[in-house]
Amino acid sequence: TEQAMPQKCPAEMESVKNFIWGLFAEFMDPLLNWITSKGHAVLAAVPIALATAVTVLFERQVDAFRDVSPLDPNLTERQAVLLQYMFAYSAVWGIGGCLDKSSWDGWDQCVREQFDGIANYPGGSGHVFDFYLSVDGQRISFAPWALCVPSFKFQPAQPVYDIMVPTIDTTRYGSLLEACLSVGQAVLLVGGTGVGKSALIKAGIKALNGRQYSGKLERTMVNCSACTSSDAAQGLLEGSLVRRGTSLAPPAEHKLILFVDDINLPEKQQYGAQPPLEMLRLLLDKHGVYERKSSTWRPVLDTTVVAACGPSGGGRQHTSSRLTRHFLTLAVPPASEVAMKGICSAILGGFLGTYFTPDICSCLLRPLADSCVEAFLAASATLLPTPSCSHYTFNFRDVMKVLQGILSIRPAQCGGNAPATLTQLWLHEVQRVFGDRLTTDEDRVWLKQLQQQLLVTKFGWEMQSTAATHADLDVNFGQVANAATSRTLETTISLLQCSQYKGPRSSDMQATHALFEGDEQVLFGNFLNRDPSVGFKDCVYEPLPSILKLSKRLEALLEEYNLSRGRLGDVSTLGGKGSSSGAASRSGARSQPGGSGHKMQLVFFQDAVLHIVRLARVLQQPRGNALLVGVGGSGKQSLARFAAFVAGCELVTVNLRRGYGPPAFREDIKQLYKIAGGEGRSVMLLLSDHHIIHEAMLADINGLLNTGEITGLFSHEEQSILLDQAR
Repeated sequence: TEQAMPQKCPAEMESVKNFIWGLFAEFMDPLLNWITSKGHAVLAAVPIALATAVTVLFERQVDAFRDVSPLDPNLTERQAVLLQYMFAYSAVWGIGGCLDKSSWDGWDQCVREQFDGIANYPGGSGHVFDFYLSVDGQRISFAPWALCVPSFKFQPAQPVYDIMVPTIDTTRYGSLLEACLSVGQAVLLVGGTGVGKSALIKAGIKALNGRQYSGKLERTMVNCSACTSSDAAQGLLEGSLVRRGTSLAPPAEHKLILFVDDINLPEKQQYGAQPPLEMLRLLLDKHGVYERKSSTWRPVLDTTVVAACGPSGGGRQHTSSRLTRHFLTLAVPPASEVAMKGICSAILGGFLGTYFTPDICSCLLRPLADSCVEAFLAASATLLPTPSCSHYTFNFRDVMKVLQGILSIRPAQCGGNAPATLTQLWLHEVQRVFGDRLTTDEDRVWLKQLQQQLLVTKFGWEMQSTAATHADLDVNFGQVANAATSRTLETTISLLQCSQYKGPRSSDMQATHALFEGDEQVLFGNFLNRDPSVGFKDCVYEPLPSILKLSKRLEALLEEYNLSRGRLGDVSTLGGKGSSSGAASRSGARSQPGGSGHKMQLVFFQDAVLHIVRLARVLQQPRGNALLVGVGGSGKQSLARFAAFVAGCELVTVNLRRGYGPPAFREDIKQLYKIAGGEGRSVMLLLSDHHIIHEAMLADINGLLNTGEITGLFSHEEQSILLDQAR
């Protein structure tokens, strides 16, 4: 309050204090009134929390520009203008940062009207969120964030899931996140799946560690689920802290960032309490926790909480304002089409520039980047989730999976016609990422027609276009029932007379046909020339031959598989007879190198070959996972076991027994981590529906798929042992 300010303000700075207080008194009420009456916040807006956020950002701005323009007790005209611009910038983000993108236009108009003549934002099409405060000599202005976006350098050895291409969104939200972390302000990022919340937080911590900052930042992550307990969350926190007198704190010269992901997932109890969030609220309220055994109060020092969550609904709970009032809330919107195409262009441009000739790069860069994004946007808008197709959910991670497949090939595997091979690879990856989850012939036909249209509009292919009759659909895609629906495009493009590219083209470009169906359809994999003696380190991603030739190759691998089962004899088990590990003896998991220990008899008809190719591709990708859906007796487990052998993975499953439940399941997962992480062996975990006997097991599987971590799985001592083993 105004009465409290003089206690912290030196007498000689009275004029500065009065000027700053005047800004708060004049502008805070109108801006807060607009938020509460007209704005749509991603979380319920608490006025005191919004006012606190403004003061935090304003203080950070004053500190940042202290060297450029230190405050003078006499408050010069230039300093007064600078303070006005600082306040406007802080108010825009401190109050409006929690707004959904649908409210940006209204907030933009409100801010411009309030600060007209005080802190003028540039005109044009940009919102007030598109500008940052720039001080260049005597010039004080708002400049576009686009001027601050750093350049991107492609690193060939970097996994696709670790690539972060700088954009306007990552730059502005990263700057705000760094500003808050540097002063210990708790931050909550709210946005849909795949918008990059976790990546922003990791990048912000890395950026602060790369600068001269008071203390190295360490990160501890809590992945929340519906079954997360306060005991597990507190155990992770205390495991990262050491005793400092009667307090808990990070090691000397370190500061801890406690990253709580999916903070609104913990299930509410009967009367609305969420125990892990109550523990966090206590930490933020009182800056400490109670020891579980002795109930001794332990202050927690040098620890900042950063959280992320999706909008409430669909299993995500409404979070109490008693907790969220401690956070500076930032709504992270989905990337725009322009931003997505820029990301794809940066990654593909670096890849093509590294491995291919400049003419191929100039010919294919824009078609590949634009087609990846437009296929995703079309699928998101058309293939909507329904009760029978609840898995029809798409996000930008799917685009990155398409890029992951494209980045797996090298020029030597493209033959003499690299443009055609790369285009076929794009067709294949889109079919694998988007097409393999489609459940009806109607949806599959729609996707194939979409890809054909993109071949014409983006890649410049010339094709014969005919009316969309049932006969045409039969010729191009096989028998399709009820194809004349709203999703069927106006034309069906016959690929039997494809011509060369327009623009730069290879002299030997040949016509392409039967891309999606038949014996010669487009398929890629890296098991064709597999040598069991050297593993998969030297295997390459390459076009696969016809279905007939593939079936013969798979028959040879099946014979090798059955011979290896005969040599192995009894299946080695984790937790079975003969295990010398005490932890393993209580577990029910069993490790089977590629199979069940029994010989397998398979018939490689076309669908079986295609399923094996798809599964092997998934298993050979980093963080690969698949959900196999089908009626009983359709061969899901048999094909999965054989695909594990083809992909060079050991098969691990669980052995149900009396008394088996979530604790035993976690012991099995521990053994899985020790095989994969500690021993560095490729592993496939095979779970069927009858293995899931408790809802808590689904929560653990969700954490395993989402981040690779399960909250509270390992104690701090067990983690140290595993890290030493992995090194």
